[in-house]
Amino acid sequence: MSELDLFIDEICQEYGCDSHSSEIIGKGYTSSIYKISDNLCIKIKEKDTCPAFLTSIKNCENLCIPIKTFVSSTGRYIGYVQRYVNSVCLQDYIVKRKLFGENDVAHIIFDVLKGLALHRHGYVHRDFYPGNIMIHSRKDTYAAVIIDFDETQKIKNDTRACFRYSGYHAPEIVLYDDCYDEKSEIFAVGVMMWELLFGNCPFGGYSFFGSVIAKSWDDYERNSNSYHRKVEDALLNLKKFVKITDELSNECSDLLLKLLAEDKNERISASLAMKHAFFRGIKM
Repeated sequence: MSELDLFIDEICQEYGCDSHSSEIIGKGYTSSIYKISDNLCIKIKEKDTCPAFLTSIKNCENLCIPIKTFVSSTGRYIGYVQRYVNSVCLQDYIVKRKLFGENDVAHIIFDVLKGLALHRHGYVHRDFYPGNIMIHSRKDTYAAVIIDFDETQKIKNDTRACFRYSGYHAPEIVLYDDCYDEKSEIFAVGVMMWELLFGNCPFGGYSFFGSVIAKSWDDYERNSNSYHRKVEDALLNLKKFVKITDELSNECSDLLLKLLAEDKNERISASLAMKHAFFRGIKM
């Protein structure tokens, strides 16, 4: 058996699982994910990048944070055991331009805000976009769950975005490369909410970056400056697009405006947003 196979077998034994039944269910630039049971999976990397979160954060149902970290015998591999989330990526819905009613949007966005409990503990995700939010089905309901904490960092004055032009970043990030903090991720929540309600977002979102690299990463690299200018130009027109609309309820419009405030000092926090009238009727 290879070192990797032995490593996976060692982890499976600790959790009473059969490594021969494990299957790869996901592969990214720097990691692979193996399902080892109906409830657990392992994320394998060659570098330890995930912070040691407090138990209080790990218990949040809207965060898929590693339960335990393992290191292979030679130190080559890192294994993060985490719960298996049977789900569809939120970005898949956005790519298909699936529109949601306000009630469904309220449930999804409320769950995302709950997941941003990270902020209360002094962390920012930094790779926060719909590709890292899963819609997890459970019996007759569903929950939005934030995943992938490889880029997560403590909030400091010199914290920066892991990628400045993601399509979900706030004006202070894209235009000024300012400090990346909790208010930066609140803006991203606003962009996602817009996409769920209206489909295409005229000042950000999937169409400004995700669709570009999905088509051709090489083309993006050759023309990155051009794509970056499009992101900047779109955000310069933010005020033109973000305004009260008759298509939405007053509560929905008001929350959207507060999430997408151009000045981050006027942007609502996750904890205050969860108390907004738009979420009336949703249990905390």
